[in-house]
Amino acid sequence: MTQPNPPKPTHGMIDFDAVYRGQKWADDLDVPGIPWDIGQAQPEVIALQAAGQFSGQVLDVGCGLGDNAIFLANHGHQVTAVDFSRPRSSRPNSGPPPPASGSISLSLTRPN
Repeated sequence: MTQPNPPKPTHGMIDFDAVYRGQKWADDLDVPGIPWDIGQAQPEVIALQAAGQFSGQVLDVGCGLGDNAIFLANHGHQVTAVDFSRPRSSRPNSGPPPPASGSISLSLTRPN
């Protein structure tokens, strides 16, 4: 006896580059704006920094808009921020301000 094919997911993979360009996330998923863009570092990152929970170098994988990386660099940390999407380059005049202290090494690459 053969089993029927399982149902296919109703949506595909999210195109994060499209999200940052203000386009639809996927064919059947239309969410306005960038939900995680709150215009500053995430509150949990701010709280952890205030509690002294970051030390030394910081790796921010999936940095997105870079707000967490910028915040931590401004607090003296050496931050490496990595993301496969290119949010800043696709949004005119939205580049991050230079850190007051610390440094950011940004890597925007695509897997082969």
